[in-house]
Parts: sequence; structure tokens; C-alpha cells
Amino acid sequence: RKNYTRNADAFQLFIKGRYFWNQRTTEGLRKALEHAQQAIAVDPAYAPAYVGLADSYNLLGAQHNVLPPRESFLKARAAASRALEIDPMLAEAYASLAFINCWFEWNWTASEQNHLKAIELKPNYPTAHHWYGELLTTMGRFEEAYVELQMAQELDPLSLAINVDLAASFYH
Repeated sequence: RKNYTRNADAFQLFIKGRYFWNQRTTEGLRKALEHAQQAIAVDPAYAPAYVGLADSYNLLGAQHNVLPPRESFLKARAAASRALEIDPMLAEAYASLAFINCWFEWNWTASEQNHLKAIELKPNYPTAHHWYGELLTTMGRFEEAYVELQMAQELDPLSLAINVDLAASFYH
């Protein structure tokens, strides 16, 4: 385990941001974005806060269509890249990049590689399994998608987003 910041304010801002991000509403994502930006302002070397920034931009551009994808995904890539400059072994940043690879670049090979890297680095990160399951569903690899989404659900059984996407994979 790595302690990424000694600044309690930065940590609190980050945690609040993830809380709002997990709501998966437009207002929640905007609040998540603000909290990530504030955490970075307090501690510019706090790598997870950059992931919070990247993930907020990812969803604001992809699933909520609040920001133009070209704008949001470029900002998400910059934030995830900055997180990896700070810590090249940060699994969450690889998952963020994998999301960009999948939903903006349509580069499913790179997306799968980044998902697998994230899972290798942090096997208990539910978002990596969740988003990898979405990629596998998109690719028509339904049995593998089910395994990944089931793992995500086991790791975070109360996540509405994971439960909805698990159901969606059955629909597809």
C-alpha cells in the first residue's frame, strides 16, 4: 500500500470527489470534477486526484454528453498521463486510459492491454473489472464479460453502475 498524500485536506477532497463520481449523475460528476481539481490544488503531486479528474472527464464526455468528447477525453488523457508520471504503477490510471482507448479512440487492443495492466497491478479494483467487462461486451465476448462484471460486482456489490452494466451485458 502506498500513501499518496500526507495532506488530510487533499485526501478528504479526493474521497468526497469519488463519492460524487459514484453517483453517476451529471451534477455528481461535476462535483467530482471540482473536488479533484481542489485536491490537486492542495497537493499537486497527489496521483489519485488526477485519476479522479480523468474519470470525471471520461464520464462527462462519454456517458453523460455534457462535454464534447474531443475536449473531455483529451483532458482525461492528460490527467491520467500526469498520474502515471507521478506513479507509473498506479492501476487506476491504466483503467482511466483503457476507458479512453475504448470509447474515444475505438482502439480495443490498447484498451484491453491497459485494462489487463490495471487488473495485474490491483486485482481488487472494481472499476478495472467493470470497464473491462464493458469492453468485452462491446467486443461480443460475452462469457468473458460476465466473469469480469461478476468480479466487479463481488468487489463492489452496492455499485449501481456495475449492477446496471452486468444486466446490460445479459441484454446484449
